[in-house]
Amino acid sequence: MSTDEAAPAFIDVLAVRCRPDTGNGSAQPGLGARMTRGPANASMLIVIVDDEESVRTGLRRLCVSLGLRASVYASGREFLNSLAAGGTHPHCLLLDAHMPHMSGLDVQRHLVEAGLDFPTIVYTADDAPEAEARYMLAGVAAYLRKPIAGDELLEAIERVTMRARPTAVDQKPTAAPPPKV
Repeated sequence: MSTDEAAPAFIDVLAVRCRPDTGNGSAQPGLGARMTRGPANASMLIVIVDDEESVRTGLRRLCVSLGLRASVYASGREFLNSLAAGGTHPHCLLLDAHMPHMSGLDVQRHLVEAGLDFPTIVYTADDAPEAEARYMLAGVAAYLRKPIAGDELLEAIERVTMRARPTAVDQKPTAAPPPKV
């Protein structure tokens, strides 16, 4: 059985619900229809850290189909080592919560301790409110529960990356109001 055939159910949902705009006005349902291919998306790097190869493959293919660049890592340690060696910082990190040897929470804590600040979206099957609270306190930008609908994941990516990007207003100094005469 190939890796693609063994993809978890939530990846199947991603593939079906998030087909990108075809360019001829016949966009498919899902956020993929709203996201456009082009320089803005092509320059965005999404990093996926998951111990399951089929999940990494499915998420990478989804990102690429939307015109995003995507890199994958099989473990938190592998990703952190890449950063320590001078690897490119992502615009958004998709992080599995439950991995052997180093959990998503451990990875997030290492990132915070190292002063690395990029939006992290954690995904998990754990629906306990205290689990979400731990991750949010650790500084993740979003917490999603499996199964994840494709539009839900892509909306989260869009939301956290927009929040992280400085806008024209953020870049211009604020002028003092004119004095009253």
